[in-house]
Order: sequence, then structure tokens, then C-alpha cells
Amino acid sequence: MEKTTMRYAEIGTVIHGTGRTEDLLDSLASELEHHIQRNAEEWCSDDGRKRRDRYMTLVGDARETDPDDPDSIEVVLELMDTLSKFAPDGCYFGSHPGDGSDIGFWPNED
Repeated sequence: MEKTTMRYAEIGTVIHGTGRTEDLLDSLASELEHHIQRNAEEWCSDDGRKRRDRYMTLVGDARETDPDDPDSIEVVLELMDTLSKFAPDGCYFGSHPGDGSDIGFWPNED
């Protein structure tokens, strides 16, 4: 079996200008689902399938979470943590250093 290569995100914005939980849940879940789908070959092993299933469960949880629930921020944080796994080397997933409302994949500033 050939070894697959993870397809990482491109640097740039995922969501900008809103901190509303409902917007974050929707955009971040969609972004995670996009990365799951574009890395289909990565999930062929047993471990890969388990990881994919965890990620898809998180996508489903995000879509079912009531944004007015005080615990919904935990789902947002878990989405952000999971999306960081798709950041290219030397990059991170989070707020842009010059604009906190610009959330996406950015180069580390060292």
C-alpha cells in the first residue's frame, strides 16, 4: 500500500468579521469537513478511519450545537484545535495577529 501525503490547508482566512458563536460553528465545521474530504486517502488505515470518524463526529456535534448554550464555545475551541492539525508546517490556525476577527491559517511569526 502506498503511503499517502496529508493535504494541508492554504494560508488565509476561513472566517472574518464575526465572533458570533453560530457563525463560528458553521464556518469551522464546514472547513473541517472540507479537509476531511480532501484527505480521503489519508483515512484508509484503521487508525485513519478512527481519526476521520472523530473528526466527522465533531462536525456533526458543531452542526447540532445550540449557539446560545454556554458550552457551545467548547465545541468552537475543539474545532479550532482540530483544524490546527491541518495547518502547514510553520503555520497555525487561529486569529490573525493584526486582526483578531480574521480567523484562518497563518504563518508563525518568529
